[in-house]
Amino acid sequence: MLSTLKDIFEKLNENEVRYVHWKSNEHLKSALSGKTDLDILVHQLDYHKFIEVVNKHGFKKYDTDPLLNYSFIDDFIGFDNNTGDLIHLHTHFQLVIGKKFVKEIHLPIEEYIFKHFIKDVDSGVKIIDPNLEIILLLIRFNIKYEGKFKKPTKLNNEYEIEYNWLINKIDEKLVKEHALNIFDKKTSNVFFKTINHIDKKRKFKQLRKNIFKKTNKYKTNRNFINNIKYYISKVKFIYKAILVKKFHIPIKFRRTKPNSGLIIAFMGVDGAGKSTLVNYTEKWLSNKVDVHKVYFGTGDSTFSLLRTPIVNIKKITNKLKFKNNNKSKKVIVNSKETKSNNKHRNIFTKFIKVIWALVVALEKKNSFKKLWKAKSSGMVVITDRYPQVDIYGFNDGPLLTDWLKSKNLVKRQMSRWEYNVYNLGKFYKPDLVIKLIVSEDISSKRKSDTSKEMITKKIEAIKKIKIHPESNELLLNTEESLEKTKLNLKLIIKDYI
Repeated sequence: MLSTLKDIFEKLNENEVRYVHWKSNEHLKSALSGKTDLDILVHQLDYHKFIEVVNKHGFKKYDTDPLLNYSFIDDFIGFDNNTGDLIHLHTHFQLVIGKKFVKEIHLPIEEYIFKHFIKDVDSGVKIIDPNLEIILLLIRFNIKYEGKFKKPTKLNNEYEIEYNWLINKIDEKLVKEHALNIFDKKTSNVFFKTINHIDKKRKFKQLRKNIFKKTNKYKTNRNFINNIKYYISKVKFIYKAILVKKFHIPIKFRRTKPNSGLIIAFMGVDGAGKSTLVNYTEKWLSNKVDVHKVYFGTGDSTFSLLRTPIVNIKKITNKLKFKNNNKSKKVIVNSKETKSNNKHRNIFTKFIKVIWALVVALEKKNSFKKLWKAKSSGMVVITDRYPQVDIYGFNDGPLLTDWLKSKNLVKRQMSRWEYNVYNLGKFYKPDLVIKLIVSEDISSKRKSDTSKEMITKKIEAIKKIKIHPESNELLLNTEESLEKTKLNLKLIIKDYI
């Protein structure tokens, strides 16, 4: 059990807050270790006491995408200092159940649930009585498939695992008694007869019909309206999922920070572990919140369509250059012809470099627009590198600054346009800049293809760069073990999440 959760539940018990972990207690241990979400039902009159406790432990309420936003259900995200794990409290203030996107039924049995709880032996967390939980499990499963063309004749794998775990903890007479108190004698008898014969289709069908009949009066809309809403929302959700996962469009998908998003920029020399830590941070945060990753580098593995022709030309040029170098060792060429060829080649190379610089700047401009859209939507934006204008020519600085004072108007205009793009970093300021620190020796060992002189130059440059005076800059030593570095990274980020 995570120490943060232990403190929270001890405080809730101490303050006599009425709550229960009301479903999926089969994997309560996993939830308390931060691996899955916690589903907590809290009494409405104890709402403020609950909020006060979780807020004191650093938890924040996150906004949920409209498609997944349900009345009386809030999402709180917190952090465990010892492990660096993110914690998600899926908090219900009414017992709202139903199909995904709809949650069309409010079962008004909260008071009954709060009267029938037990304490988990290992953790001391209040959990729902298993005899009551198994009733809700069967209700939840059948309601989930109501209105669908193909009705289930048995529990699916997920529900079957929970059912098999619960069946060993229940008393059939108590299940019958709970069903009688919640519904009526007929429904109580159906649950009693079905509970140990869940695999028999006829009994399962009878149970399903009875559940539909008894829960129908608690629906917020008519069946056909709920079904239309469900299928429309499902199509929208699939469409969003494609945009986010396949095309990396920065739109709300699950949970976002309230009021404003967050930009975290990673900077560091080659061999500092930048790519590793950026990818790890994205994976870590995206389990709970919406994350958009931006790569501001010029690596050939992540170039846009704009840069594709230039990359191909560079590859062809490098091949030709290699062939010409080999020929020059074997063949003596007329010196005038050689000078002419070299002159034309130099002009062509400079032209390609200028086009390259302008296309890269245009890429960065487009990335800045996506970055700002993501932040404005409340997403967490993680950037690998960040454009800056403190250092020219390298470390993600502008490449055409030699032309800023050129007598040639065209050169000046191109240079100024490129400079203004890089300077957008001061407008789209990052909230947190994490500078990865590593020694020259370690960097040289990890990145042997870079000269020590250049490594020294880059390390000094990283220290000097100040993207924006209002951005918080923190140093992270990456010479320690990877696990220790990851934990230190989480401790840095946690105050901003």
